[in-house]
Amino acid sequence: MHAILRSLYFRYLPKGTLASGLLLTWVLLFPTFASRAQDATQTSIDRINWATSLSTRTLLVVYPTYTIKHQRIRSAVRNLDTQAKGRQQAEQTMSRDRAYRDTLILALANSFKEKYTFGPVLLMPDTSYTQWRKGKRDIQLIDLDLNPIARRNWEDKDVLLLHKKKTSRDTGTGMEIWVAEAPDLTALPRKFPDQFKEGSIGTRFVRFFEAFFSFSHHTDRLEELRVITDYFARQVDRKWAAYLYSFSELGR
Repeated sequence: MHAILRSLYFRYLPKGTLASGLLLTWVLLFPTFASRAQDATQTSIDRINWATSLSTRTLLVVYPTYTIKHQRIRSAVRNLDTQAKGRQQAEQTMSRDRAYRDTLILALANSFKEKYTFGPVLLMPDTSYTQWRKGKRDIQLIDLDLNPIARRNWEDKDVLLLHKKKTSRDTGTGMEIWVAEAPDLTALPRKFPDQFKEGSIGTRFVRFFEAFFSFSHHTDRLEELRVITDYFARQVDRKWAAYLYSFSELGR
């Protein structure tokens, strides 16, 4: 059944027609998640100025490193013999996480390079994101060719963050959403698109069955993750373009 679901998904989803119709039905039946706090007190001029700055900001996309998770795993099994079942399972889990991380980084880099048109994009490890939240601006980042870039002190006005955040509705399905965040943690402008689902309804359908029936025992392949990251990067680009277009219409 798992093989059948994957075959149907990857064969028909790229054509878009059926997936788009199902996605529209889903949106109509199940309203989107509550948005993060947005500033309703800003004037139209404030929002226009912020919208205009969007294309000049470097987008920092946060990816998981599993650093903290693996530290805890190593701590939990450090007294076990190397041949112990628990130790071997721990090593398998960490190896699978690292493989997924490396594939996800490559998928995100390729997708944003091809689908995102606003401006520069850099990838940020979640360890750097943690440092950012603590006020540090001289952090480790990599470009979309996966090369580390020179450290510099980033100004809040020059960047925008995107990071994963689980929601209660996604619990147990393996699916998450991505959230846009102002670098200084202030509220985003009213009606600014700040949440993006990880994949289309077709992706969510397959991932739900994988999680529910425990089908997913292999590392995600690049072509599979590209379906997710392409959709994600394309949605960010389209929704922010529509947001900017709404202001250009007002100015006519």
